[in-house]
Amino acid sequence: MISLHSKRFYLRKLTVLDATPLYLSWLADPNITKFIVYKQNSINTLKEYIQTQIDDEKVEFLGIFVEESGQHIGNVKFLFEGGSFKRFEMGIMIGESNWHGKGVAGEVLTLFASYAKNHYNSEVMTLKVEKNNKAAIRAYRKIGFEVTGETLLPPGYVMDWKLVS
Repeated sequence: MISLHSKRFYLRKLTVLDATPLYLSWLADPNITKFIVYKQNSINTLKEYIQTQIDDEKVEFLGIFVEESGQHIGNVKFLFEGGSFKRFEMGIMIGESNWHGKGVAGEVLTLFASYAKNHYNSEVMTLKVEKNNKAAIRAYRKIGFEVTGETLLPPGYVMDWKLVS
């Protein structure tokens, strides 16, 4: 089982036991989910969603936990498609709003990028982000992502981060 540690956080695979009222509350908060596509509305549908991610061998679905307290503050999902681990797509949700703007994405994505590069020999992490999600775009650029394309619905960008020098 994956367990990755940075200075402030650790990442581990989610289980259906992580389908808690706290997690569900993030999905009910429009400020948290305005850029999230799939939103579950009950503990049972949340458990089902987590189980589908666990069962998909192309997915690493990890919870973000505070190292000091063990508090679950969000999730990050990595999708390896096309039979190759060279390139993978990511999505992130920081559910605990008191952690917004505190460098969580940069720290956990850098942590996973190092793991993916060393474990899977991955070369590129990619993502899609809506054009009006300015804070996320700034955070992704700060880590090293660059705009490589655009999406139509919703209007947004494709961004890539080359993990190899």
